[in-house]
Amino acid sequence: MPVKISAVIPTHNGSLFLEETLNGLLLQTSPVHEVIIVDDGSTDNTSQIIEHFTTKLPIKAFYRTHCGNWVSNTNFGLAQAVGDYVSILHQDDVWLPDRIKILTDILHAHPATNMILHPSMFIDMNGKRLGIWRCPFGRKQRAIESAEILDKLIVQNFISMPAPLISRQALEKNGGLDEELWFTADWKLWLGLARLGKWIYHPVPLTCFRVHENSQTIQGGQSIECYAEQIRRVQHPLLDTFASRKIRALATFNTEVNQALLHVLFSLPYPWVRLLLRFIKLRPTAWLDFFSFSRLHERLIARLRLRKNLIRTRRSMIESGDSLSRDQ
Repeated sequence: MPVKISAVIPTHNGSLFLEETLNGLLLQTSPVHEVIIVDDGSTDNTSQIIEHFTTKLPIKAFYRTHCGNWVSNTNFGLAQAVGDYVSILHQDDVWLPDRIKILTDILHAHPATNMILHPSMFIDMNGKRLGIWRCPFGRKQRAIESAEILDKLIVQNFISMPAPLISRQALEKNGGLDEELWFTADWKLWLGLARLGKWIYHPVPLTCFRVHENSQTIQGGQSIECYAEQIRRVQHPLLDTFASRKIRALATFNTEVNQALLHVLFSLPYPWVRLLLRFIKLRPTAWLDFFSFSRLHERLIARLRLRKNLIRTRRSMIESGDSLSRDQ
């Protein structure tokens, strides 16, 4: 029997990217069972874009009063899903054309799996590829057990939102996203699902994760401490439960790295020498594990490429303006 796959899309003022996201679903080589869109009180032309696709895709659209909580809207969408498996994608994420076909083939071979996971491509505002966001499970398709997932995932969330395909039964057993965690709700969800049984890892990217400043998970007006507290609320209750001394050390260090990156985001100074000294205290084997589990190099390279592209675009616009001024 065919596997029914539901796509859940929370959106708010998504006109910039939503059409591309829906086109990604439309161009699948195997059809999606349903597309559940939860609009959080958009004031742009999001509703017109949704209406345009209602004759092309099996869309169930829900228009809610604006609450500003993408997690709440995602949970609402998940509660409407009737597919055997569910994927969450934000209004700026994109599925590559063969995603459903490839995942369906895997499910036919492994019908009891709770989740299939794969890497994602980083893309910029214009859809240009910036690199690959991989997971630390090697380069071959394989089953991964709960213990391995938890040991690596507790260090850092290396899973992009559109990458997992989740069994609806596992999702119902675990529960949805924690609506108090606007920054780390997905991380807590993956950790909960990891404890329910083995996953299948497919090593080829099947989705695109867009890097830009207007992400739904970025909250304006929040302090560094607010972001740090979101991380602690997910990570700390689990560290003493199942993590080894080595994993606890890696997770603690990675928390400091995230703090440092937040300082960069907010253009604030940070004691980088102290961070470097703590990195040196980790053993060389731990260094390798840190980069493998955190995927820090992939995340930084993608954002550096994004910054380079933005500088190049602005320079080109300035030069074009100067040229136009000279012509006039």
